Amino acid sequence: VHRYAEGALRVDEYACLLMFKASGRRPVQIASIKCKDFSYSPKYTGSPTYVVQIPRAKVRGGKFRSILKPYALVNSVAQVVELHIKEQTAKVEAALGRRMTPQELGELPLFIDVNTIEEIQSVSQEALMDYLKSELPHIKRSNLTNRLKSAVKKLKIISERTGEPLKSNAYRFRYTLGTRAA
Repeated sequence: VHRYAEGALRVDEYACLLMFKASGRRPVQIASIKCKDFSYSPKYTGSPTYVVQIPRAKVRGGKFRSILKPYALVNSVAQVVELHIKEQTAKVEAALGRRMTPQELGELPLFIDVNTIEEIQSVSQEALMDYLKSELPHIKRSNLTNRLKSAVKKLKIISERTGEPLKSNAYRFRYTLGTRAA
């Protein structure tokens, strides 16, 4: 939090870190999330809570985003993710030269592939919805993992055990979350 406040991390990097830390999900799951998957709703807990619908991974014969599972987020994580969505939406709308419709905004990936913003400019307005509904605009799993590693590197955390900079990946967040739960 302090490194983000100091400006050492961009909003997208911080949102990436927080999503892995909060949910412990696999990179393919985080990469598959769309903006419409976030909501502020009393549906699950009775009181308004930020909820993200996370796509299931490792489902035999499962198609892209075929099964979604709700996961509650604390307000501090959700607020950073909302800020990231606003910044990303502004970039895409600037590239398109127009405001996006609510349906288009919902289909926008949470973490968009860098090349997608350039590709969107060449897609016709009629074909844009089909393009956004596909896997194409989503960040690749390896690129998301690299973004996570880059963000952790910027934090300059030194391992207590080795005395060297901390090496991190998505599995480490997943394992730590499981250990704490146990």
